[in-house]
Amino acid sequence: MDLLDKIGRKISQTSQDVAQKTKNMAETMRLNTMISDEEKNINKAFHQIGTLYFETYGENPDQLFVQLIDSINDSKAKIDLYSEQVSKIKGSGAPANTTSEPEAAPVENEASCGECGPALTPEALYCAYCGSKIEVASEHPATPVTED
Repeated sequence: MDLLDKIGRKISQTSQDVAQKTKNMAETMRLNTMISDEEKNINKAFHQIGTLYFETYGENPDQLFVQLIDSINDSKAKIDLYSEQVSKIKGSGAPANTTSEPEAAPVENEASCGECGPALTPEALYCAYCGSKIEVASEHPATPVTED
């Protein structure tokens, strides 16, 4: 009997250890998800600050930001050039893409990026502006899942 009692206690202790480790792992995953969500909030706020600064002070930036503003303007000019080349290839006169800022609010029933906000095409897997992967809800494949 003593041997069976020892085996029973060992099995019970092992089960408790496994249950505690499972709880710890689940809590760690939950906290890591919360950390990731807050990092996304920070990155979204940084993006919004940068966009607001560019729109407000882009013509007369502080000396610390001149190089970044110039880089943005250079990239916008390249995008315009590339868009014109795409339009020529497609045979249309209108540019294929403009470098204006992403739309602030999508048309009703149109999917939008949960990170930076512009409208998305129904088949989009990634945002064309910020590169974020678009996660879709199962019942509405073109609607990204957003976290509040």
